[in-house]
This record gives sequence, structure tokens and C-alpha cells, in this order.
Amino acid sequence: MSRQHEKETHEDGDSHSSFNEHPIIEIKSPQVEYGEDVITSRYRYDTTRVEKKDGGRICVTPISHRYTFKTERRVPKIGVLLVGWGGNNGSTVTAGILANRENITWRTKELAR
Repeated sequence: MSRQHEKETHEDGDSHSSFNEHPIIEIKSPQVEYGEDVITSRYRYDTTRVEKKDGGRICVTPISHRYTFKTERRVPKIGVLLVGWGGNNGSTVTAGILANRENITWRTKELAR
């Protein structure tokens, strides 16, 4: 099944390119800010500390942690880690891929390849 690449125009008038299986999601919240390069969100994590004190008393203390997350909007290029690529077979495959990409030829006994 092939994915169709299409250009969408949204209510805000912006047009975005996307694959039809991946909708564009935008969070409308005062805790989220969209910049040109990053998306910044603020999150508050509330928890409780419970301590047993002398005499059987239990002390309960509310605790709040604040976090800020930044996410780059540009999807970076990714690489591939090829494990076990180092032997004779891996070297030959790598050389073949590079030779094809660079249109390299070499002479053999019979002819140039």
C-alpha cells in the first residue's frame, strides 16, 4: 500500500504537507507555546510525601514539581546503526553501495565494471 503525499490547508489559512496517515495535532492550552523552532510546554506534577513520626503520628506534606519541556519542530535526519557490518561481507556490501551511489567503475581482467 503506498502512502499518498498531499498538501492540506487548515482553518488558520496555513498549508502543511503531510502523509494522510499522520494528522497534524495542535494543543490549545495556556501551558503550551508554539515558537518558530520549538514547542515549549509547562507541566506541574503534584504528589504527597507521607512520613511516620515519633509517637505514631503520620505527617502528610503536599509536594509540587514544575517541569518545562522543549521539543524541536524540525524533524532531524536520522542515521542507522548497523551492528555486525564489519566482516568481509559487510565491507563488500558497503563498497558496493558506495560504488553505485558514486557511479564508480573499476577494471577487472575482462572489462571495466
